[in-house]
This record gives sequence, C-alpha cells and structure tokens, in this order.
Amino acid sequence: MFFQAKLLLCTTTLILLSVAVSTPSATTLGVTCNLSTPNLPPPEHVVSTLQSRRVSAVRLLDPTPAAVRAFAYTNISLILSVPNQLIQSFAANRSAATLWLHSHVLPFHPRTHISLISAGSDVLTTAATYDLTLDPSTALLPAMRNLRLSLLDLGIRTISVSTTFSFIDILTTSFPPSSAEFQEPIGSLIIRPLLQFLDETNSSFLVNLYPYNVYRINSEIPIGYVLFQEHPFNFRDDVITGVRYWNLFDMMVDAVVAAMAVSGHENIPVIVAETGWPSEAEAQAAGNYAEMYLKGLVTHLRSGLGTPLRKEGVAEAYIYQLFDEGDSSRKNDKNGTTGAATSGITGAGQHWGIMYPNMTMKYNFDLSGSTRVTGNDKRWVKMILELAASLSDHLVHHLSFSVFKISLNNVKSCIIMAVDFVVSQLNKCKTCEKTVYSVELLSADGVSYHKSCFKCSHCKGTLKLSNYSSMEGVLYCKPHFEQLFKESGSFSKNFQSPAKVAEKKTPELTRLPSKTAGMFSGTQDKCATCGKTVYPLEKVKLDDFNSILLQHLVPSSELAISYIHDF
Repeated sequence: MFFQAKLLLCTTTLILLSVAVSTPSATTLGVTCNLSTPNLPPPEHVVSTLQSRRVSAVRLLDPTPAAVRAFAYTNISLILSVPNQLIQSFAANRSAATLWLHSHVLPFHPRTHISLISAGSDVLTTAATYDLTLDPSTALLPAMRNLRLSLLDLGIRTISVSTTFSFIDILTTSFPPSSAEFQEPIGSLIIRPLLQFLDETNSSFLVNLYPYNVYRINSEIPIGYVLFQEHPFNFRDDVITGVRYWNLFDMMVDAVVAAMAVSGHENIPVIVAETGWPSEAEAQAAGNYAEMYLKGLVTHLRSGLGTPLRKEGVAEAYIYQLFDEGDSSRKNDKNGTTGAATSGITGAGQHWGIMYPNMTMKYNFDLSGSTRVTGNDKRWVKMILELAASLSDHLVHHLSFSVFKISLNNVKSCIIMAVDFVVSQLNKCKTCEKTVYSVELLSADGVSYHKSCFKCSHCKGTLKLSNYSSMEGVLYCKPHFEQLFKESGSFSKNFQSPAKVAEKKTPELTRLPSKTAGMFSGTQDKCATCGKTVYPLEKVKLDDFNSILLQHLVPSSELAISYIHDF
C-alpha cells in the first residue's frame, strides 16, 4: 500500500510537470515596431524573421496596409495603433473611421489576426506637447466609439478598441501601489468614462510602463530592484497592505490595478503596450542594463507568478521596440509613435531597438512565447526528479533532463500544485475517507487513519499501535484476532463479519441453561419493557392477565407497569 502511495506521488507530480512544460505563458510577450521607418528591410522579411524567432504578438505603430498584409496567414496577433493625428477626424466623423478600416483592416481580416485597435498612443502627451488643438477629453472617447461602431457595421466583432496611456501622465504615485489614483482632472474627465466603455465592450486597458523613467526620476531606487535582480534586500513593502514587491515593474502594474479599482473597474485586463530600456552611453559604461532588464522582464513574465494584486499578471506585454529609429523619429512624436518611450525623460544617444536592421539581435535573450529549461528552471526540474527517484526508482530510472527540453512555463507553480494535490489525496483516513491532518494522523502499515477511527472492526474498541492486528487491511484487537482465527482455522481464510458471527450460534450458546446456572446467569426470559434479559432475583411475574409481563424491579416511586389486556 505504501508503494502505491509513493507511485501516486511520483506519477501525479510528473504529470503536472509535463503539463507545466507544455502550457503557454500566462502573459503574451510581443514587440512594438514601426515598419514604415526608413532604411528597414521589407515587411515580409521582418515578418519571416519574427516567425523564425517564434514571436507571437506585435504592436504596429503607424501601420500601413503593406505591413498589415505581411502578417497574413501567420500565427502572430496584431495590435494596430491609429496615428494620433487622426483622432479628431475619427471623433468628428464616423465615416473617417470607416474609411481607415476599409484600407487597413477589411482587406486582410481575418487572414491577418488583428486582436485590438488602439485609438492613438499616449494622446495626452501629444495633446500637451505637439498638438494644442487636440482636446482628449472631447475627442478620445468619441473616436473610440466611432471605431467600435464602424467595426460592427462591417460585421467585425472579434477586434476590440482601446487607447494607450503613459504611466507617468495618468497616475499620482507608484508607491505605495495601494494608494495610487488617477490624476485629476484626467481621471474624472477621460479615464473613468473610458473604463466604462472598456468594461462594456470587453476590451483592455493599455498603458506604456517604463521602470527606466521612474528610476531616472527617483535615483534612490536601487538599480537591482529595477532590473529584476535577485538580492536579499531587493524588495519594498507596501506600508498599507503589507504586500512585498520584489521588482519595480510589479509595483507599477499594481499601481495601475489599484487606481482602476478606485474607479470601480478593477477586473479589466491590463496590457503593457510598451516597456523597455535604452542602450545609452551612460548605461553601457556601468554595464549592459538594457540586456539585464529585458532578460529579467522575460523571465518574470514567463514565470506566470503575476503580481500581488493581479495573480494572473498582465494579459500582454510588448517590448519597445524592434528597431532603432534614430533622431529622425522625433518627427513622428505627433503621431504618438515614439513619444511614449521618452515621455518627458530624454537622453542623448538613446536607442530603444532590440534588433539591428540586418535582422540580428542586439541582446542575448529569447523573444518567443516559450523557453527551454535553463538556469533556475533546471534546478527545479532536478529537484522534482530527485524527489521522485527517492520515492520510486522504477518510475524514474530512465528519465533525464533531455525529456524536458521543450516549452517550460510556470514550473514552480505546477510543482507546488502537484505537492498540494498529492498530499490531499494520500492523507485520507481509510475508515471515514476524510482528510487526516498531521495533529490527528496515525499511520499503520502505510495507511493513514484518524486516531479516533483506528478501531477493531469486531468490537469497535479503540486501538493503539501496540495492541492491534490486521488481516487484508481489516483491523482487529489482538483478543478478537485470535478468537476469529480459531473460528476460521487459518489466517488465509476471510474472517466472518460480526453480524454473521452473531447469527451463527453454536450448540453451546443455544442450549438451555441448567437450573443452578440459571440462578447466577441470564435466562431466556426478556423484559417486556426494555427487552433485556431478566435475572431471577429481579423477576416479577404478573399472572392476573392472559399475557405475562416481566418487569425489572425498580423503586416503587419509579414503577410504571404497562398492562396488556388480551381478553
């Protein structure tokens, strides 16, 4: 029985581990790119490279019909970002939105998988810096509504509509996250009505989230805390909720979630539309911070651990950006294509691209939505294999790490789930089949019992480990074990149940007692009131009636005799 329990633990753990290595990451990881930038390869070549690197999602800035067409018949999902300069025309005239959809969406849908259209990117910054005639409070939400209605008119119901905000522009503070609120009057005039629209249309809240910008503003933040480095003191506690944060990214995400909760819409999915780290000269001098941040970000998102306030984590996250756009990109800020990255924080020589124009990677990290077992993940796989091997050598004799060289996500969470599940299955009382907790656990022959359920199956007396016997999983006290052995004649035979033993009476038990024995032992006379044996010294015989009533002698004050009349 104990071997079966060990086998169950091994099998369950390895099955859940195999599920872990084939389940997609909780957060979809993608890249942001602008394929209309000069001196870049043709869109078809870029798409081919993205497919070879198993990129599953792309956010297109300032999309062109040629760029959208290049993603047809691929498994890459797209977010299309409408240029900011079109927002006013979309808000004023629904036909303008329909015309844009006719050229950028309708010819390619559904061959190109478009999941969402963002009405502008960081419109608040553009309105305050580059286009003073644009009023987001009166134009942004109407433009989104017209886009949505135009999609429905075209019979397209699978594409959501949203817009993109910059974290620094909309939130009062990022620490503590539980105290975060949307800035006023932006919160009441723009964001709360927009959240209501997103809730009604099952869309998502898009935010450009740059720990780099917060770090530049608050230099006292440790760089390791920003770069997802694992150090003993790289954490910050929310003084209000007591929640501990191990990186700045999670803190900023939960600040957005908390602000949405204050506005009454905490369940709307959050998409990080842009995040990244520039490769400027000062960072290169101290170390390749860009590569450290991107590696830490990808590892964290693939872990599936989420954030303290959003256990499932962000729905999607897009790295900004695929290619460097150089100083010429400044002219595109009016369209919202690059302004969000710098959002008030600029530096000379900043380059946000992760790939060179020749399609080679700047940094050594995996862009795909899955990963092979490396580093810390190998440590977890090794741990679970050693655990399984210690329980059952036969089960894992031929296993090696080569078995697990496939997609691996959320390994630690699945191992925890496996252990919890197996423990809950193994620690069940055999008698009552309920969960046995450690305080009341008693284990005999590899089987778990409650201490109160550890009883002789014949006399129901409570047993101890020092005075019990068992046969084929049936418990007996030692006296009844010997007695039943004498009745069966062999340990190999099945013992009779107590009911059958009571029914099968031997001649010694059924013969009439002698006259002498009858004075001291029980008789066959039964009390008519309680049904128990009546001994001679306490017998009362009532002969005045046709029926005889035998009554135990009781004090006269308690005597109550039921008269039976049968004339």
